[in-house]
Amino acid sequence: MAKDTRTPGGVEAGLQYGLPDGMTGASLRLLVADECVLKREEMVETAVTVYETFDWRLFNQSLTLCQFGDELLLRELPTGRELGRVITPSAPAFGRDIAQGSLQQRVAAIVGMRRLLAVGNAIVQIGPYCVANADGKTVARLLDTKVYAGPLDGREQVSGASSALLDAYVVLQAVRGYPGHFRRLRKKLTNAGLTRVNWQATAERILAASDRRPGDYVARPDYQITPGTRADEAAKEVLRCTLTVMRANEAGIIADLDTEFLHDYRTAVRRTRSALSLIPNVFPPEVTAHYRDAFAQLGQRTNRLRDLDVNPAGGARLSGNATGYHAQPHRSSVRSSTYATQSSFAGSRGQSEVHAIRFDDRRLDSFSERARSR
Repeated sequence: MAKDTRTPGGVEAGLQYGLPDGMTGASLRLLVADECVLKREEMVETAVTVYETFDWRLFNQSLTLCQFGDELLLRELPTGRELGRVITPSAPAFGRDIAQGSLQQRVAAIVGMRRLLAVGNAIVQIGPYCVANADGKTVARLLDTKVYAGPLDGREQVSGASSALLDAYVVLQAVRGYPGHFRRLRKKLTNAGLTRVNWQATAERILAASDRRPGDYVARPDYQITPGTRADEAAKEVLRCTLTVMRANEAGIIADLDTEFLHDYRTAVRRTRSALSLIPNVFPPEVTAHYRDAFAQLGQRTNRLRDLDVNPAGGARLSGNATGYHAQPHRSSVRSSTYATQSSFAGSRGQSEVHAIRFDDRRLDSFSERARSR
């Protein structure tokens, strides 16, 4: 089996059909045996990595950005239609790191200052077949494709045979000058019970294997509050959602991945403080005051680092250099003092004052019960 650094044929433009269990190359030969011959070519195996921002900016524009070997492809959802490709032997950290061209311009305009994260990895195995007519001329191509779960970090090549099978399909590709053969083959595949599938379903299976789901993070929570909801239940819903946003951003802040993690975190802190101020008599006054002050202090601890984010002269985060985030020596001390409390949110067992401002369901319920009993 060949290891190919080029984009495998199974992700080229063509009609994609799901393969029923048990269908093999021999089955495909039978489908075309009456007028064509299948000529098997060498199987190709390629590593695939799906890149996205933390807040799914590409997916929200019906796009996916995938690296197949040393090529980066931008594809339309759900069809998988290719919108552009570029050679990129190394993983891009930001849109600006992609080689200049239309693909780079489009991706950079969408992702902005957000880092491109590897959110899914797979191994794609392609069994290519040339479909030849009676004269031996290639009139179409069939690509027997299997997609296996890949390594989580995308760096280590794994044999598909040792990984979980995520998807299996065959791609029918036209060859210029033979439209009639393409139409007849398409009809044969349909009559054989094969149904059309699309790239989005495959991409979502790759993401699911890495425990990711498109849209699993949103900076603006969708509060589940309906008319008639009691004030205390509404307040608890708001506080649970804002805390979920804070916790979701902690790892990205501590790792200093991009500036938007801190921005979303601070926004959630402000919304928490606003909810505590604007929804009265839900918690005892002393509890409300304590948490409002505690979250104010938490917001203040992030002020200095946020100043570096919005002031290019004050730090390296806006320098345009993906490796320059920690260029200034004082940044590490700023980060350590700023995020000493946030780290406990992320699961640290160490004691810090942030433990005193945790909003869990039992505390929220206990506090609101105390308020109602007064």
